[in-house]
Amino acid sequence: MRGHPAEVSLTQSEARPTAAVLTVAAAATGAREGHILAAILCAPLVSFLNAIGLVPFLSVVADELGTSVAALGQVTALSMALATGLGLVAGQFADRYGYRRMLLVGLGTVILSAFASAFALSFVALLIAGLIGAVSRAVVAPISLTIAGTWFDGTERQRAMGLVSAAIAGAAVVGVPLMASIAALWSWRFAFAALGVAAAVVIVLTRHTLPENRPVTTSSLGIRQILGAYRPLLRDRPTTSILGSNLFRSTGSWTVGTYIATFLVLDRNLSVQQASLAFAVAGLGLFLGSLSAGVPLRLIAPRSVLVGCSAIGASLVGISMALPVPTLWVFGLVFAGLFVNGVGNVAANLLLIDETPAGAATTMSLNGAVLSFSSAMGGVVGGLLLAVGGYTAIGWSGPLLGLVGALLAWNSRRSALT
Repeated sequence: MRGHPAEVSLTQSEARPTAAVLTVAAAATGAREGHILAAILCAPLVSFLNAIGLVPFLSVVADELGTSVAALGQVTALSMALATGLGLVAGQFADRYGYRRMLLVGLGTVILSAFASAFALSFVALLIAGLIGAVSRAVVAPISLTIAGTWFDGTERQRAMGLVSAAIAGAAVVGVPLMASIAALWSWRFAFAALGVAAAVVIVLTRHTLPENRPVTTSSLGIRQILGAYRPLLRDRPTTSILGSNLFRSTGSWTVGTYIATFLVLDRNLSVQQASLAFAVAGLGLFLGSLSAGVPLRLIAPRSVLVGCSAIGASLVGISMALPVPTLWVFGLVFAGLFVNGVGNVAANLLLIDETPAGAATTMSLNGAVLSFSSAMGGVVGGLLLAVGGYTAIGWSGPLLGLVGALLAWNSRRSALT
């Protein structure tokens, strides 16, 4: 970590005018670094768990609320769509109000959304709860990744970014099976209430461990300021290509992932608890891939890693549903695909942080908006394909979208660096 928090942000503010400036005067100790890391790991974990928590219970909730699985799938899709729009301004707010304050706001919406879901008595109420949670989706993960990528240096930075990516995956590894277990003992409503309590604990941790920081700019936030901040990014072909690659490879995985539990329940005759293991397997793959990313990234250029991961990751996930493979193979292919995606996520984040022509928070928030949009698109595209061609059609969308992502990653090469 770059010794003193104030020195970290001063250096970044000179290199990236929109980066926030920390005001903590005391030098950062090893314990402080560990506390900061704990906060930026726990925050995205509960945030992402809130975003995907409904997916394992789609068939159960649909029966209880008197609606269809396809309709409930759109709750996640619409929430992610709203998070896309909010993500376009989240970085701007972080530059003006600080990373700590934005994380607290995002975690606060996790609490509201989780408890609103627990007490929802209709489809509309559940939809409103999902839309509240969109704020956390837009804010928490991008800001956590920004802190990891700008407050840490050298090998510590790569480790911190890998750990934050792994923490997001931890939502599926630990969170989804835990919520499924709580639902098996009581109901899915108790599972969401427990999530709200967990988010309350994390917000206390974040408030007491993350350093205060002040804004670089106090200018008003309007359309002109928003467009002005993103103009350098949108004019930079390599950056837009990386973002496009993230969009397509993530959409390929989400198209399958949104309906994988329902597929296992209805097509493979597994119970809800058994099907929820797909999320644990997927999350474990993403978790281990994120932690292992340092190995290929030390041997291969990040851009080449991203090209390969884009083509392979979504293809493996898609094949799990496209081909009539044994159920055990479905879990294995999902694990392998998400492992590859975990490596790709770290490679993409490193490229965006290192090569951005704009502020780090603005860049990562835009990337977060892209990933939220891909989640929404996955739900929508998957729903349409399910209605038209069934689960096989959903599965074959993975390799196709992954290939497009690989081509865009290849197009992100900078002529001056090659």
